[in-house]
Amino acid sequence: MKRDIKRDLKPKELRKELRKELKPRKELKNICAAALAVLMVVLVFAACGRQENPEDINPPEPTEVNGGWNQAVVPGSTQPQIHVPLSQDRLNYFIEQVLANTRPVQENGEPPVWDGDFTSLTQEERQQLQEVVKQEAGYEVIVTDGGLVYADPPAADSPPVTDASGNPVPSVSYPGGNNQNNQNNQNNQNNQNGTTKASEVNEPVKESAGEGNISVVSTQPTSAANISRLIDAQMKKPMTTFGGAGHQRIVAAEVTQNGGYVALALVDTRAPGIPAGMAEFSSAILRYTPEGALEGSPTYIGGNKQFELRDITVLRDGSIIAVGDTDCTNLDIPYSANATRDAVIVKLDGTGKLLWTKSFFGTRDDSFATVSATPDGGFVVGGTTASADNTFAGLPDFVNQIGDQVIQVPAQKAILMKFDKDASTVYWRRVMTGSKASSFTATAVDPVSGDVYASVMSAAGDYDFAGIIGYGSGQDSLVMRFSKNGDTLWYKPFAGNSNAVINRLAPANGGGVVAAGYISAATYNSGSFKDITSTAFGARGQDDVVALKYNTDGSVSWIRSVGDITHDRCTGVTAIDGGYVVIGYTQQPVATQVFRYDWLNQDYGAGSSSGFAMMINDNGNVVRFIPMSGEGKDNLYGAAGQGRAFALVGSSPSTGGFMAGASPQASGGNHVGYIALFTAQWS
Repeated sequence: MKRDIKRDLKPKELRKELRKELKPRKELKNICAAALAVLMVVLVFAACGRQENPEDINPPEPTEVNGGWNQAVVPGSTQPQIHVPLSQDRLNYFIEQVLANTRPVQENGEPPVWDGDFTSLTQEERQQLQEVVKQEAGYEVIVTDGGLVYADPPAADSPPVTDASGNPVPSVSYPGGNNQNNQNNQNNQNNQNGTTKASEVNEPVKESAGEGNISVVSTQPTSAANISRLIDAQMKKPMTTFGGAGHQRIVAAEVTQNGGYVALALVDTRAPGIPAGMAEFSSAILRYTPEGALEGSPTYIGGNKQFELRDITVLRDGSIIAVGDTDCTNLDIPYSANATRDAVIVKLDGTGKLLWTKSFFGTRDDSFATVSATPDGGFVVGGTTASADNTFAGLPDFVNQIGDQVIQVPAQKAILMKFDKDASTVYWRRVMTGSKASSFTATAVDPVSGDVYASVMSAAGDYDFAGIIGYGSGQDSLVMRFSKNGDTLWYKPFAGNSNAVINRLAPANGGGVVAAGYISAATYNSGSFKDITSTAFGARGQDDVVALKYNTDGSVSWIRSVGDITHDRCTGVTAIDGGYVVIGYTQQPVATQVFRYDWLNQDYGAGSSSGFAMMINDNGNVVRFIPMSGEGKDNLYGAAGQGRAFALVGSSPSTGGFMAGASPQASGGNHVGYIALFTAQWS
């Protein structure tokens, strides 16, 4: 009836009548639109909060179940999945990279073309795409039928892949994007054209060799006149020695929870008490009381060939982790029959009882050089590998080395991995690749934030090192800062015309890191050091020891050098209340030469080398100098500090000088290891 009436209405009257009927519907529509708008705003803010709040992005640490190895689970996240903000062009580029590896070329020889359908991607292609996006864009992603979304949780913290023996198999993860095998040819073409490109790591904090990134000039020369007044032997008591026969040396030390020290020694078959069946050089873990007395019996670790542990740390629960390498073939761990050495991690409880040994190996040489405990109870390990199979499957295998002719060589990788306390979960890994020897040589962890500082030493100037180091001949270094989750925050080159090596790190008091190493004379006024022209800084001899402090943003607050006319090397650094202790050794001049600089008129023995400890306060001023020298080849290898106390460890064949009164003493050319305790005196 109403419809019939409306047919009789004039158009103007009809529109008026319809508006009356539609008004409630329009109001309802407006209400729905407003509700939808509010919902969209909430979702947008939630997405922004997810992306900007690190605590939301960072995954929770895996938790153990049933107390067993390899049974780690990651608690689920309630955060919504957010699509990755990649442009379509960049996403297409990544997908084309993957398809070029997985699909045949077209009949006309052109690369395969993607039709835009994510559902057409195979599982293998999805996995490769996830890895490419992580490597080149820095996102942990999952490939779904609808596109790419942020991983939830990120793949790096998923339960680990393990081999048949329970050892974790680390997957590849790069700080940059230039070391993939399918980019080697392009990199080498760049090298030939002189247009090398640095790895794409956090653009605002990149540095390149030759830019003078270390510009702080030493203001206090460590001159002979100055150092001669600083000698102050502060040894608490005669040192404790280890050995008495053979060639023994203590190479590293760490503070224990009871205020004592745990030390790492290398021993040969003549060491007293070494178990039968251990051949060549083996390792021993020694525990000392706060007063320096040996506690319990040494824990010997070895086999039918060398077993060389190189660094040691104490975890939050008091257990002990040591890392190194071995070529033993009679131990209950997997090994490579083709390689000279395999990387190893050992764990002991707080009493020195050996709990387990795990190997990490491929068909080429692999080694761990450094380890540091992390605040979450785990640890980070750094080292080197030339392998690309077995434990290191997925890493680059061969690369092209540019020289007089292009030759293919095994890729030399510096590796850094973050583990849980039992090395059953690999939280994250970082790899840097070059055509020449490369290794993570030192690590230090901020005790509050958990950020990881690491130094990389490499002779390469290509692939991941292109445009960063490789400024001249010899070894160069990078000092890097990673977040606790493995994100690269910055890296700084330590590079010049010749050797420029950072081989020791210590967390700086109040934040940052103190780095120590050595530089050759040809390095001064070049590369990272081109702005350092002060005559008070270095250039003493063939190699000088250098220590510098990097602030949390990567800037340098001070730098100091010490050296004389021969080779001077740094072997350790530790933080103590009020400053730092930097240790090393200097080689004696030949008979026709004398010290002319920092060791002038010092009471050094007649041996081929002598140890020293240099105390630097928080402001970077050298305030103490401790010579540790006898008549033999005396070397310092490690330092560990707590409060104002610190321990120095090394080896010596001397019976006089600083070794006088030590027991047992060396005899007949044998070397004993030693630990010496000191208390800092700053005034």
